[in-house]
Amino acid sequence: MAKLVLDAITKHFGEVPVVNEVSLSIEPGQFVALLGPSGCGKTTVLRCIAGFEQLHDGLIVLGDETLSSRVHHVAPEQRHMSMVFQSYALWPHMDVMDNVGYSLKLKG
Repeated sequence: MAKLVLDAITKHFGEVPVVNEVSLSIEPGQFVALLGPSGCGKTTVLRCIAGFEQLHDGLIVLGDETLSSRVHHVAPEQRHMSMVFQSYALWPHMDVMDNVGYSLKLKG
């Protein structure tokens, strides 16, 4: 994977800022975990990276491609990324390995 950069990303729900100027740089091959209490914005950051949420401000860049900004938004299906939720209720008939590997299986 290419370098992923979050540059001062901001996301509001209504008038409430739930992610406020978060910056992060993830180098290829790095393993990163987002930790914090419930409601601090971890899932919202991941949803912004995946393209499920549009930014109010800031940039998300993967390699040399801008995925999100205030005026530009690449659709989730064009980002070639996946997200595994803490609760595997989407596919409860699958074990952990099958849930995690589902997107890779789709890609062949």
